[in-house]
Amino acid sequence: MAKPEKTKLYIATIAVLIMVILVLLGNSWYAKRITTAQQQGYNIGLQNSVVTIIQQSRNCQPVNLFIENQSFQFIDVICLQAAKAK
Repeated sequence: MAKPEKTKLYIATIAVLIMVILVLLGNSWYAKRITTAQQQGYNIGLQNSVVTIIQQSRNCQPVNLFIENQSFQFIDVICLQAAKAK
């Protein structure tokens, strides 16, 4: 039969291992939640940007966009067709 000190050591070791496993599982779950939240925020920001560009281009005014050192102008095709028809 194992000595009481060895039994206590085994129980303490198992308890520490269980705690480490729980911490690792919790960290993995938390990291997934953070990644999901970041992806949702990115998607919402992207959608809002596209909606803003569409709304601004409907006024038949060019919409200026800047990406790094490049600039782009967007305008609704309907505005171009209306100007061509005049």
